Amino acid sequence: MKERNLGIDFLRTLSMLMVLVLHILGQGGILETVVPLSAKYNIAWLLEIAAYCAVNCYVLITGYVSVKSTFRYSRIFILWLQVLFYTLLITIGFTIFKPGTIGTAAFINALLPVIKNQYWYFTSYFGLFFLIPFLNILVRTLDKRSFKLLVITLFTLFSIIPTITSIDIFRIYGGYSLIWLVVLYFIGAYIKLYGLGKERKRAFYIIWYFASIGCVWLSKLILTYWGYNGNVLIDYTSPFIVSSAVSLLVLFSGMNITKRIPRILIRFFAPAAFSVYLIHAHPLMWNRVMHLRFAGLVSFGTLAFAASVLAVAAVVFIACSLVDHLRIALFKILRVSSLAEKLEAKIQKTLLEPFADIHIHHK
Repeated sequence: MKERNLGIDFLRTLSMLMVLVLHILGQGGILETVVPLSAKYNIAWLLEIAAYCAVNCYVLITGYVSVKSTFRYSRIFILWLQVLFYTLLITIGFTIFKPGTIGTAAFINALLPVIKNQYWYFTSYFGLFFLIPFLNILVRTLDKRSFKLLVITLFTLFSIIPTITSIDIFRIYGGYSLIWLVVLYFIGAYIKLYGLGKERKRAFYIIWYFASIGCVWLSKLILTYWGYNGNVLIDYTSPFIVSSAVSLLVLFSGMNITKRIPRILIRFFAPAAFSVYLIHAHPLMWNRVMHLRFAGLVSFGTLAFAASVLAVAAVVFIACSLVDHLRIALFKILRVSSLAEKLEAKIQKTLLEPFADIHIHHK
């Protein structure tokens, strides 16, 4: 069996930590509490912008690892059960510990996480998942030059033009959409297949990342100072945010992690990373626990404030990861993977065999 790319798993872990930083700053109430252009404001927005590429990283990783992987329907079934596990568990938990505050609608939402859009990312990813085999067919029909042209075209249409015009021309909702996930999938797939040209030293991609977020941060401060909208470059679709995500993907995918302890830590935390999102971003947790929960951190000293944001993110990440390892153990006991594979085999036999003779021809 081919060994997993631990650099990619490291990036998964780091990206989820970055998502937590975003949510602590935003939903946690810090960004709306800090005094504009104060030292803490500047630091808070630097952390926000540095972490803003996290979701893009996740989708780039999907394109990077899926373009050459065997497509399995069982994967989405397992992931759906994972989501269902937490939507139901957390809803039941609130029912027990806060009786009378949870209605029937909450349980309906928990049972239908995709249809009821309990997590915007999972709903969009759910759609992307079923497109992956067809996106890969398209990728295989294109030579390098044509694929590069496709990526440049998509990047221009869905990133550069909306950023320059500040108009959501193609209804991608700032990146909160399936269309944007498809764009990032192609970028990640291209990097996997062809790289970005000449191989460069690790320092180049570190500088690239900090230069990208530095441009966004400076624009935020300057535009805010002059009374303009400082958020014009702070968007999932912003060219600079995409650029920072790409630099991290290339940097981490090329890592050769050989030290024993880092390998153990990555192998422990990476499988639980997505569940960290499922736990803390559950609608009930989001609105009743996360909302304005961390605004008090602004009262700390400047350096202590920055450190406390990162520390809280780390603590929440570790706590949620430990919870998820109990879920992972339960799924192993229940043989969920085996059940998913049997279901996949049945689906392929009953639904897909009639289409077995259909082929896509290309030169």
